[in-house]
Amino acid sequence: MPIDKDVVTSRLSHMREHTKFLKNVTSIPFEEFESDQRNCLSAQHAAQLAIECAIDIGSHIISALDLGQVETYAKIFETLALNGIIDKSLAEKLSKMAGFRNILVHEYLAVDLKLVYENIRQGIDDFIAFVKAVTAFLEKTA
Repeated sequence: MPIDKDVVTSRLSHMREHTKFLKNVTSIPFEEFESDQRNCLSAQHAAQLAIECAIDIGSHIISALDLGQVETYAKIFETLALNGIIDKSLAEKLSKMAGFRNILVHEYLAVDLKLVYENIRQGIDDFIAFVKAVTAFLEKTA
């Protein structure tokens, strides 16, 4: 099955939107972020969606190129790196973001807002790098 570029570019577009939102919401000082529940909840949700976009994109590429089965979200990024689609350093960072996504989804009652804020701020550049890497990969396969 070939890569469905429409599927991937749609997810990339959503990922860009979520990343832009996250950049805006974390540009404010933590104290201001923390004091408004709308900031906290919307940032958590946007972070989850951005990570899920990356997971969906990676899963689609792996499936389309028949790169094997992956058992975990973190393995998706490792597989992309092993196949030269993203670099190893980015794969390691996105694997950690996949773990962060699991915390947001499954341990949401115990989420530390400072951890959320810092993970999002650190993850923004990684989301941007992922979008660029996948876009470059799609251009090479055109």
